[in-house]
This record gives sequence, structure tokens and C-alpha cells, in this order.
Amino acid sequence: MSKNILIALLNCSWQWSIIFVLTWFITARSRKSNIMLYALWFVALISFPILFGLNNIVPGISITGSQITNLFKNAEIRQRPDPMTNNLVIKSTETKTQNLMLSNVNTETTPSSGKSLFSTSGAQSSILKQFRLWADWLLCLWGLVIFGLVIRISLGLWRIRQLKFSAYAADHQYQDLCHRLCDQLNINQTVTLRISDQIDAPISFGWRFPHILIPKTTTLDQFELIAVHELAHIRRLDWPANLITQIIGAFFFFHPLFYLATQRLTEMRERICDDSVIQVTDHRTDYAQCLLDMTNSGNRQIPLALGLNHHKSKLQDRIKSIIEIDREIRLQPLKLSQIFGIILFFTLLPLLSTAQLVPVRTAQLLLFTQATDQRLSTNNISEAGKKVKDVKSTALPTPLLAAAKPVRGGTPKGKFRSPVKQNVNKEFLNHLSSTLQTAPEEIRLQIVTKVLDEIGESAVPILIAVLNDESAKVRNAAVDALGKIGESAEKAEPEIVSGLAKAATDESDKIRRNAIEELGDINSSSPEAISILIKGLGDQSKDIRLKSAATIMKIGLPAKSAVPALMNALGDESDSVRRKVMSALGEMGSLARSAVPKLIEASKDKSDKTRLTAIEALGSIGETEGSINNQITPILIDALTDENDDIRREAADELGDIGATSPQAISALIRRLHDDEGDVRDEVIESLGQIGKPALSELKKASIYGSDETNRMIVQVFIRIGLPAVTLLNEMMKNLSDQIRYEIIDALGDIGEDDPSAVASIEPILITALASQSEDIRRNATEELGDIKASSKDAIRVLSNVLLDPDKKIRRKAAEALGEIGQVAQIAVPALTNLLDDDSKGVRLEVVEALGKIGSPAQIVIPALVRMLGDSSDEVRDRAAKAIRQLSN
Repeated sequence: MSKNILIALLNCSWQWSIIFVLTWFITARSRKSNIMLYALWFVALISFPILFGLNNIVPGISITGSQITNLFKNAEIRQRPDPMTNNLVIKSTETKTQNLMLSNVNTETTPSSGKSLFSTSGAQSSILKQFRLWADWLLCLWGLVIFGLVIRISLGLWRIRQLKFSAYAADHQYQDLCHRLCDQLNINQTVTLRISDQIDAPISFGWRFPHILIPKTTTLDQFELIAVHELAHIRRLDWPANLITQIIGAFFFFHPLFYLATQRLTEMRERICDDSVIQVTDHRTDYAQCLLDMTNSGNRQIPLALGLNHHKSKLQDRIKSIIEIDREIRLQPLKLSQIFGIILFFTLLPLLSTAQLVPVRTAQLLLFTQATDQRLSTNNISEAGKKVKDVKSTALPTPLLAAAKPVRGGTPKGKFRSPVKQNVNKEFLNHLSSTLQTAPEEIRLQIVTKVLDEIGESAVPILIAVLNDESAKVRNAAVDALGKIGESAEKAEPEIVSGLAKAATDESDKIRRNAIEELGDINSSSPEAISILIKGLGDQSKDIRLKSAATIMKIGLPAKSAVPALMNALGDESDSVRRKVMSALGEMGSLARSAVPKLIEASKDKSDKTRLTAIEALGSIGETEGSINNQITPILIDALTDENDDIRREAADELGDIGATSPQAISALIRRLHDDEGDVRDEVIESLGQIGKPALSELKKASIYGSDETNRMIVQVFIRIGLPAVTLLNEMMKNLSDQIRYEIIDALGDIGEDDPSAVASIEPILITALASQSEDIRRNATEELGDIKASSKDAIRVLSNVLLDPDKKIRRKAAEALGEIGQVAQIAVPALTNLLDDDSKGVRLEVVEALGKIGSPAQIVIPALVRMLGDSSDEVRDRAAKAIRQLSN
């Protein structure tokens, strides 16, 4: 494996170097949009891992094709009287060693007269061992560096997560400005704005739920400039793109050109966002000063986050670019032809991957294969295994090989498994069996791993016999092969289980452990298999006891006869074994209710891992055995105050899963809404939502005396509860701050979209919100009325009046909402047509869109749309033409 990876790395590195040089040449001379240049560099960067994958796939396709061709060339062998003559020959040399010779081997590997087929050149063997050792060490070093860099990325994500939960909500003025800028930049995602005292400059992160964190010293004037910059990052999905770049860098850190490419990407990304600020605000000097202030205030870098103060060395160039009035701002989006060019580039990558500096086939022959004097050792056995695969896949008739067999890890037990056809020549199997008795260990090992496990069911008796081999390596390989065959050969399962039962009594701990693991892989729940696992729970080896418990857990309820043995194993001297036994008992559900007292005792263990496992097992049992929930609930309530974050999170999860409706459980969960750990808070919200209606009264009490942060989380719980929570949300609308009311409106919209039966209850609340003094609340209520498709006459009448709102964004949202409601909103058509002369292009666009969706009365809608074909805006004219075409169809 190491040789193939190293060769693929070498090939893809020089191939990518070609792409890098071409990209550099194109972008250095191009006057295209910065967005196009950024796209070119990003596409070039992600082509690196794609080339690495293709360098592993394309050569394999070529090699497989050549092998199939060889089989066709030698098809005449099938017509000979003795089918084994040219395919398998057992010869006796002067040393009485039996040698296996297969057909279709390369001419350079044909044994010369008088030489043993197992003879090896000592000098060549030494060189090959050095090459293998060199390759393995290089691969290990590469893996270690990757591991370190992945840990670094993980720590960066953890740091961002800590910052997110330690930050607090920004003032209402900042929130309003952020919402307005989101609308202006057409950002549909919900952007969360928070303030942090642990940063010196603003940062943004997140993809589906983006966040912006700003320093507590940020003024409102600075914030407008900062927000546009960070929102530009969010709109362009720069954070996930940057994360992908970091992950690629973790794997291909060794390539010097990679760092030049990432530097270029970063420069263009910041340049595009700077240009967005200038385009939206036109405050060049103020923005340059803001950039300087933020950079001078400190230099605490946040890994993986996007911010203003990155790359101080380039600050002078950025400032110069910002204040240069004559510089053209090029932010044109990608054209269709450019997108097509990028797609064409990706389609050509497989062709580029075939241009290999070191062909995989050649490198294997020169560096990593056996010497030419070792004419027929492991190489030829590998060829035999490949031929088994080739003939199965091409359905060529041959006396040597089996029919097609599903690959390992295929259909699990209990589902349909394709029958494995057997058409293997018995004489061939007899020769293999004889060879396995006398051949050297390495040959026996290769026969088992490269031939027998590809043959399928017919090889099971031979593999069971191999379990008596003197070599532990060979016996262990036979266990692997039995497990592989057993995953797809249902008819042979009893025989395979018997073989694995035999292996489970082997003197080698490794083989016994492997036999038990293979029983889990074939998912056998036969009495014999469960009996083996029960015996394994009492094995002298801790690893085997651990593996036995893990396999029982994997099999689950069909292994219910193992419950008494699992109960006894709860007293095991090993903590890890006891934990695995607890998990296995949890899978047994109500059948394990007698284990509850011991699990309750384990939930108070000094070990965090043991307590966590006990809580998980108690919850799993409680889900299926409601009668013990009174015993379990107090334990889970106590666990909510555990010092370990994972235990608190798991306890909250299990309380929701068992449906703990007692006031004590609900109150305990509500208290954890203030937990320091975000995952715990999220799980509490989910669990309270699962409990549902019984939790409403306690949540109402908590809302009355709770802070804005508490009420924000209670609103999230109400979203999960749904319709029963609408009344309480209405009460909260009357008493809480505008910021929470804004989120309540969002919640009502989510409930109405998920449950149409709740729309009638939600409409009056949203209509009332339209009378608010806050523009943000009016705009949000208008939008949600459209999202829930509020079709009552009152809703349409009120939305028609909102079309006259002095705020153009609210007028636009009202037109959009009426369009979402559709034909039912016909009574609003006159009011919509009155807005066709609105000063705002955005309002006119939405009005045209709404008229096209409503469609009637046609005598009013069609002339109005025709009139808009003469609008001053190209976009409005195009939208009107599109609406007319839709109505004509």
C-alpha cells in the first residue's frame, strides 16, 4: 500500500505543478474580474487531491483492462482435455519442494531450467527490503505530519467554538444594521452577531449558521464598514472554502507551491471583500483608517476564522489599493462561459492523471516487486487472485476460477444477499490443498489471502483445514478469509461459524480475538456463535473479553441469551471491559432491566467514562422499559450537575428519550439552559422539545423571570414543541424586548411552515406585529406571513396596506409575501400595480414577480406587466418578460 501511495503522491505533485504554472501565467496577464481570478486559483487548489485520487484509480483501470485482454488471448486453454495442465502445475524439484505455477505470468518471470521456483537472489532481496523499509518510513512520517496538522485544525475549530459560546449578544442598533446590510447584500442565511472581549478585530465563521464576532470597543460607524467586509465573506462562502484549503494543506503540506497558491487566494479574497465595502459604502478613507485601527489594537490571531487583521505584511498594499480612487473595482460574477470552462477543466483531470512521471506499473516492477530469480513466489499468487477477480467480473468460462462474489462489507444479515455461484474446478482445489501442506509459509499465506478468499464458499473446507497450520500468520489469515466469505455466503454460514468456533479456541490470543471479531462482521446470531461469545466473556485475555462484549453489542437483541453472562461480566476487573458490557446490556433493552441496580451504582463511579457509559445504558433500557423510569429519572437529574460536559449532555439527551415528564426533571433541564457548554444547552433544548406539552407550564415560569438569553433558548424549545406552544409565544410577544420578539416571529414562521394546521393560530399574532414601531419586526412579520402562506382575507388586506409602508425594504417584503401566497391574493393586485412606479428597483422587481405568480385578473395583470417592459432597469424588464411567458403557458 505504501508504495502505491508514494508513487501517486509523486505523480500528482508534478501534475499539479503544471496546473499551478498555467494558473499563475493566466492570472498574471488577465484583466478579468477578481472573482474570476479567485475561482481559477481555488479550482487549481482543489485539483490537487482530485489528482491524487485519480492517480490511484486511472492506472488501476488500465492494469485491469490489460489483465482481461490477457485472459482473452489465452482462452484456447479452456479447450484442452486437461484443464489444469497450463494453469496449475505441481513440480518436484531436487529439494522436494512443491512449486505453484500459474498461467499468464509475465515472460520475465518464467523459471529458468534447473532453478527452484522459490530461489531468491540475496543481493536483490536485500535491496528490495531496503526499498520497502524506506517507503514504509516515508509513509509513516507523512501520516504523522498529517495527524499533527489535523489536530491543529481541530484545535482551531474548538477555539472558535469557545469564542462563540463566551460571546454575548450585541446591542439592538448593531443587530438592526446587520439585518439591513444582509438584505442589501442579498444574504438569505441567518447571521448571528455577537460581541467578544477575547478578540482584537472582527472575525466571521460558519457556513449554514454564520457568526460575526466584533470587539467590544467597536463603534457603530466602524461596525458598518466591518459588517460589510465580514458579510461579503459570508455571502461568498469564504469560511468553508478556507477550511477546505486548510484540510488540503494538511495532506499536501510538502509541496512548496501549495503555500504560494494559498497566499494568492488569501490576498484576492481580502481584496474582493475590501472592494465590496467600497462598492456598498463608498467610504474609502474611513475604511482604510478602520483597518489601521483594528490592526494596531492587537494581534491575537484566531485560527480558521476570517478577519480584518490577517497578513500584516500585506497591509500597506491593501491600504494603497483601498484609497486609490482611479482603480477599477471588478466584482462581476462568473459568466456562463467561465463556469463551462471550469467544468471542462475538471473533465480533463483524468487525462492529465495518465501522464505519469513514474508509471505505477513500472515502479512496482523496478522497486517493489520480487527479484527476477524469485520467479513464482508471492507475485504469481497475487496474479492468481487477480485472475479470480477478473474472470468473475467478465463472466469468462474457466475451470480455475469462481463465479462473482459480493465484496466485503456488503449486504448485512437479515437482508437479501445475492447467492454466491460456485464453479471452481475440484482438481484445482485439490492442488491448492496439497500445496498448502508443503509450500513455504509465505506462499501458504499468499494462497490464503490472494486466492482462497476470492473463490468463495468452495474454499471454506480448505480454510477450515488451514486453521491447523503451524504458522499463526497463516491461521489468522484463514480466519480473515472465513469472515470475508461469511459476509456474503449465507448458505455457508453454519460451516463458517463452526470454523470460527474452532479458531476461538486457538492458543494465540490474536487469533481468538480475530475469530470473535469476524463473528460480529458476519452478524451471526446462531446459538453456536452466541455460545462462542459467551465463552469469550470469560477468556483470560482482557482484549478477547472486550472484543466479545463489543461483538454482542453489535449483534444486539438477537444475542439476548448472553444477558446472564453480561450480568456476570459487570464484575470484570477491567474498567474497559465493564464499560463495553454496559453498552451491550443497553442494546438488550427491557431484557436487561435486572441490570439497572448495578448500572445505577456504576453511574456514581469515579471514572468519567464509566459514569457516561452507565448513563447511556440506563437511558437505552428506559426507552423500552417504561416501568423503570421512576428509578432512572433521579439518576439522570443528578447527572445533569456532573462536572463532566459529556455526562451532562448525555443525561439531558436520555431524559428527553425516556420522556421524563415530572416537574423535577423539567425544572432540572430548564436550569441547564444556562450551562457553560453549548452542546449541553443544545441537547437540553432538544429534550425539552421531545417532552413537549408537559413542559410548557415550567417553561412559562422560566420565561417570566428569565433574561433575554434564557428566553431566546426557550423560544428554540417552543419551535420544537410546535402548535401547543403558540399561545405562550403570543404572551411572550407582549412582554419582552424587541430583540426577543424578532426571534419569536421567526419561531412562529418555522412552526407555521412545518405544521399548516398552526397557520390559523399564528396569523393574528403576525398581523398584530405589523403595527410595531420597529422596522425590523414589521419587516420580519411581513416575511413570515408570506412564508406560512397566510391566505385569510385579513392577512391579505393587511399586507396590501403594508405596501404603503415608508420603508422600501418592508414594501418589498410585502410584495414578496403576496407573491408567495399566490392566486388567493387577487384582491391585492390593484395595490400591487400602484407600486409599479416605485422609486426602488428592488420593490418594482418584487411587484412584477408577485403579479406573475398571482396571475389574475388577467385584464389587470397582463397590461401592467407589458407596461414594465419599458422600465428603465434591464433586470425589471427581464423579470416582466419572464412573468408574461409563464402566464402564457
